[in-house]
Amino acid sequence: MFFNKNVEGDIGYYKLEGWWLETFTKDERKKIEGVYKPMGGDANRKPLTEGKIESSSQSKAFFLSTLAGWFNNPRNRSIANKIVEKAEEVIEENPSDDLTPYFVYSEMISIYYAQRENVEMLNKAIQACKKQIKIGPLTKVALRKDYEKSQIENRKCSKDPMMKELEVWNGTKYVAWKDYDFDSEFNKFSLPSHKGYEQLAIILNKQGKDDEAIKLCNEAKNQGWAGDWDKRIARYSKKKW
Repeated sequence: MFFNKNVEGDIGYYKLEGWWLETFTKDERKKIEGVYKPMGGDANRKPLTEGKIESSSQSKAFFLSTLAGWFNNPRNRSIANKIVEKAEEVIEENPSDDLTPYFVYSEMISIYYAQRENVEMLNKAIQACKKQIKIGPLTKVALRKDYEKSQIENRKCSKDPMMKELEVWNGTKYVAWKDYDFDSEFNKFSLPSHKGYEQLAIILNKQGKDDEAIKLCNEAKNQGWAGDWDKRIARYSKKKW
């Protein structure tokens, strides 16, 4: 379909013009642009559709999941649903990116679970949890690579004359960046929390499936995902008796 409306901004940069004009009504588009005001931007500007963007470090799917988060509230969840659906479509079309799906599924879980009184939305939340769990091994590798890349960049910056005296937190106190120990215990790589494991464990517990919830918590703990897994396991075990 041909669209003669010239759309720039984020929507134009990510080639989402067709989706933008087909999916949302004129009033919805107006609402979206009225709500989406990133920090530091001109309040009178419409960054979604105005201004030429030459490059961005964000992938299309990551941008969409971030955009969806702006509408994760009771008034606007119908809009959030449409945006995260598109984000999932994008990651399914571009499976080469191993890190973005982790963030997309986290946002999907948050948005869908907030609508859990609707059985369809609860089931969508469960499916999003399972999908995020399934890609866990690939996500762990991608997170590690991203961490190592950031460490390399930080080491380069620490040698920059303009950056050497910048103070950073080393876990105990602020020190000059040139004296920062990148290999300290404080600075070692560790996995973040995992929305899929956490939310699915909560759902299973609420459904009275404590054995499954405990098994899931043990799995998350053994994989190294951050979380209060031992406390959850103890709580679910106590509930069984």
